[in-house]
Amino acid sequence: MDLQQLQADAQRDLAAVTSAEQLETFRIKYLGTRGQLKAASDFLRSVPPEEKRVFGQQLNALKQRLSQDFESRKAALEATVRPAAPLLDVTEPGRLAFTDYQPGVVHVISQTIDSLTDLFGRMGFGIARGPELLGGSYGGQITLGIGLK
Repeated sequence: MDLQQLQADAQRDLAAVTSAEQLETFRIKYLGTRGQLKAASDFLRSVPPEEKRVFGQQLNALKQRLSQDFESRKAALEATVRPAAPLLDVTEPGRLAFTDYQPGVVHVISQTIDSLTDLFGRMGFGIARGPELLGGSYGGQITLGIGLK
């Protein structure tokens, strides 16, 4: 495996990157878990022992160089990207005119209870409000009136 050719191909591909999608494609192709550098690392197993040290050093240098170039290209692309809308500081107090002020809304659970009450009322059921009848024995401490006359 020729590391110089791999470096030249990677530098050429990185120079052609113009968007974040292309940058991610580059990262997957070269720096990913199934990328070209991983294939070169796997090739290291088949290199003769006397050449392994030199090949490994060159491979590590190539990995570091490509990672640094990738990060610098990523930073350059992020610097050129402008936000679509102006940034909003959510911690800044609102600028709502007093005439537009609405003091509050009905809670979601209350809205649900009201809609269900209306629904069952239209079905012919009535709503009775008052104390609930509880009964039974809770641990011998409190005896409630179930079945009492």
